[in-house]
Amino acid sequence: MAEQLNRIGVKYCGGCNPRYNRRQAVEELESRLSNVNVEIAAEGERYNTILLVCGCTAQCIREWRGAEADQYLSICSRDGFLALAEKNKHHRRKT
Repeated sequence: MAEQLNRIGVKYCGGCNPRYNRRQAVEELESRLSNVNVEIAAEGERYNTILLVCGCTAQCIREWRGAEADQYLSICSRDGFLALAEKNKHHRRKT
């Protein structure tokens, strides 16, 4: 039986004051992980994790709960994405 993919939903803030390239950070995280399906979070869907991608420290979307998930992670810097990739290195792609 194939291993089930972890499903990560991504919800971006409005982007009024981004201090880093949010899309690039998500793409880099996705490229580092295997067995993970990263997609834009859709209202009413169910995910293992929802990444609330904030462009700055105001974290204006930190309370968004438009979709169900086991956990919600608010990330507001490129370093936050790097830490998440390191924490989940057991899902790392083999190079």
